[in-house]
Amino acid sequence: MHAQRLCSLQLQENQLEVELEFLLQAPKYQPYLKVFASFGFGLRTKALLLSQIYPIENYLGLGEQPIIEFEQGNNGKRQKRHRSLRSFKLRLGLGLVEDSSGDSHQWVAGGSSLCRQALWLWELTRIEPIKARPKNEIGEQLGAYRDQLRAGGTPAKVVQSRVCVKAVTLLFKELVREVK
Repeated sequence: MHAQRLCSLQLQENQLEVELEFLLQAPKYQPYLKVFASFGFGLRTKALLLSQIYPIENYLGLGEQPIIEFEQGNNGKRQKRHRSLRSFKLRLGLGLVEDSSGDSHQWVAGGSSLCRQALWLWELTRIEPIKARPKNEIGEQLGAYRDQLRAGGTPAKVVQSRVCVKAVTLLFKELVREVK
């Protein structure tokens, strides 16, 4: 009885993946899928990320350029704020939000926990193993960054988080370049 239920669930899962693959073939998603392929994302990760970030134009300002603001910092110097990139990272679960209560003040991860988990799994399966890394500039860059952090003695969880943040930053830049 339980085996029959598992087989039924597996069939439903396969049917949904076929339908998802078909839906992703729409022409409007092709620039996104091209960029996703260079990162080595799987079908489910592609669909999850696309569901959160489409259309990329929502993160851009006038002239389809990322929004960058300049502010006066506390030290009196002019500081650059990448508003579009911060919003993009937050949407994918890798942004920071302020959590304050009374005297307590801290920054915590905000955004989609599903996307954050999917990116962590992607990092563990595609970037951490040297042989599984994408054979392109992005794979080399993320792999070298990961190896550098590990060689420096950074704890594994921190390395994983930093690589995911760097990957999302690269993803944003690549998407903006491809969609423009």
